[in-house]
Amino acid sequence: MTFTVVITVFERTELLANALFSVYRQDWPDWNAIIIADGPHLTAGSMVDQFRLKVPEIADRIKYLTLPQALGAWGNVSRYRGLELATGDYTVFIGHDCIMFPGYLAAHAENVAKSPGCLSLVDIDMWTARSFKPGITLPHPEYLGIRPKRKYPFDAMKLGDVDLTCMAFPTERARQIGVFARKMKDYCADHNDAYLLCIKAMPVVHRPGVVAGHF
Repeated sequence: MTFTVVITVFERTELLANALFSVYRQDWPDWNAIIIADGPHLTAGSMVDQFRLKVPEIADRIKYLTLPQALGAWGNVSRYRGLELATGDYTVFIGHDCIMFPGYLAAHAENVAKSPGCLSLVDIDMWTARSFKPGITLPHPEYLGIRPKRKYPFDAMKLGDVDLTCMAFPTERARQIGVFARKMKDYCADHNDAYLLCIKAMPVVHRPGVVAGHF
């Protein structure tokens, strides 16, 4: 099984190298990556070129493109484009401000093996809730971005309970049901919208244990 990792870039391009390196370090060997910049980012393109030179054995697995204009940090236009271009059996979406631990893709593969075609959920650590912006009050600071440990139906999940980085989508099925097809710019709205679409169309499998970070 192959994963396509879509990395969306907005503004803080200095973080992209860490996100890319975390893809390279995956225990699961079958992956390709698409980096999509939300508008022109000279530093992002240069960073991808440098990464390809440093790790030439995976250079052909990494694609980079920019949207014609900046369309907003929280819009899902770039993610929709990433899903259109994805060639993997499953597609995951991370931001430039995310790091996948080495077992991230393997954890998703474990879920898919239990129920092929499922929406796969894993736990991530939402570091923003810890120390990066201490002046901001978050709705669920202990669980924001982490699959909640409390028990309630999947369709009762609230906005912010499941971060996009928690999810892996069956690529073709996600296209069919219109994941990211709606244009929206509200903070995290596309996360929730994608989640709600999927839980109505496919089984959900969750694997506990933190395997990524979003900061």
